[in-house]
Amino acid sequence: MGKSQTGLVKWDFPTKPRKVSQVPSDKIKRIDGKGRLNLGKDFAGRDVRIDETAGGFTASYVIQVPAGEAWLWENEKALSSVRKGIEEAAAGELTAGPEGWDGIVADAKRSAAGE
Repeated sequence: MGKSQTGLVKWDFPTKPRKVSQVPSDKIKRIDGKGRLNLGKDFAGRDVRIDETAGGFTASYVIQVPAGEAWLWENEKALSSVRKGIEEAAAGELTAGPEGWDGIVADAKRSAAGE
């Protein structure tokens, strides 16, 4: 915006019309004075990650993993082993486990010895 020679304000209007789209009014939300956005009961209790974009923001659902369990998701070999075990169990490929505490200790000793 600038001034013309006569001191009047000169207005600059876009030469191309802006793209207008119809958005249902129930899809428009207002962020309150404390920065909160209420999406409604259908979204209650869900965790989301907010990413700022050039046109606004996107919210993506996330699942948070407790810190004590995060190591599994960061260790591809361990995660692969767990997934394989789940697949085997689902297919009915089960083996008998040790009987009682003595069997557990004996299996652990054999495993530690590399047997």
